[in-house]
Amino acid sequence: MAYGLPANGELNWDVKLNASIEAVKATADAAVPATEKGAANGVATLGADGKVPAAQLAVEGTASSTTFAPAGNIAATDVQTAIQELDAEKSATSHTHSLVGARATSGSTQSVSDNTVTTIALDVETFDTSGFHDTVTNNTRITIPAGLGGTYLVEAGAGISANATGTRQCRIHVNGTLRAVTSANAVTAAGLPTRLAVSDVFQLVSGDYVELAVYHSAGTSLSAEADLCRLAVVRLGS
Repeated sequence: MAYGLPANGELNWDVKLNASIEAVKATADAAVPATEKGAANGVATLGADGKVPAAQLAVEGTASSTTFAPAGNIAATDVQTAIQELDAEKSATSHTHSLVGARATSGSTQSVSDNTVTTIALDVETFDTSGFHDTVTNNTRITIPAGLGGTYLVEAGAGISANATGTRQCRIHVNGTLRAVTSANAVTAAGLPTRLAVSDVFQLVSGDYVELAVYHSAGTSLSAEADLCRLAVVRLGS
């Protein structure tokens, strides 16, 4: 940069000062505009303590029940510590799965005619996480709720009153169709009911319903015993 010289050869300090100001201004203009400092979509500034003011930090989203509520200015180490704590919490809970499903039992004895497949009313719930079952309406059914289709483990059990004649069956029905069954001869010991159980894994969709049914060939009516008949449906995954 050339500076003007007076006739006597001395530097014109006004010219030099003006040139310096223009040079500083040009440098500043090439950097971050003042309107973008500490502003949205701009750049953060530093406070007197050399830290980013809390007002210029945005914390978005949630992570479990952790609340990140800064007070005053926040150092980079504080932010890093918060991130590490959130990562640790995520790691601790990432393998935790909530039970989804239902289990219901019969609270009263139910008559079962000879040579007749009979679905069992389940009027007592052990658990029901998501409205799978109703103890009054269609209480023979456990129905897959909307949005919860997937792979399910289904387990059923039944106790049929004492009688030494014929065979017994414990059955799982899906949408009214036999899908799994276990059969046994009647228990011959006097006074003892015949107990059976069956389980299987099914791919079920919203609206599918599962039932427990029993069958016998005793030649006379028997009873499905109270508290010995049960049906459980537990979601294994999508």
